[in-house]
Amino acid sequence: MLRYFLFCLLILFITGCNSSVTVGQSPTYTTVIKTGSPNLQETISPPESGPTAIIPTRTIPVPKKETGVVTGVLHSIPLDSAPPKVAIYLGEYMYLTPGPDYMLTIRQMGSSNATTDENGHFVIDDVPSGDYPLIVWTPFTSYVINAENGDKELIVHVEAGEVMDLGLIEINWP
Repeated sequence: MLRYFLFCLLILFITGCNSSVTVGQSPTYTTVIKTGSPNLQETISPPESGPTAIIPTRTIPVPKKETGVVTGVLHSIPLDSAPPKVAIYLGEYMYLTPGPDYMLTIRQMGSSNATTDENGHFVIDDVPSGDYPLIVWTPFTSYVINAENGDKELIVHVEAGEVMDLGLIEINWP
């Protein structure tokens, strides 16, 4: 059963690699927020011009001391709007031995994830420290979000006690 599941994930990964998914370049913003008190909440407001003007002010939960929070906004270029409620996963690296090769995986019941709201916002909280690829998942397909240069996947670096705001993430989907 596990082999079948991993095979299916590999097929989804290969299918997703053929799609064009990139992180928007301008004007985007990335903010790392360090918080001191667990009772505080940080609010991030985007600039009032450019494509990010569609993002309303949102409240981001304060990370716990031992975990981090990842937030951002997904935007579909073809739709010129947020795609309908989409699952966003922080994937995991599965290293293939021997050699430096790896594949990206998600566990539906175990990987950190969130569902976008009607405006494309997502917040993934209680994320352990580490590096994660960002994956858009639907029951029919999945997409690995690439870094701006498109050579490799976007790596989200999460640190305990911090919020990583990825800003506007533009994808060529659906």
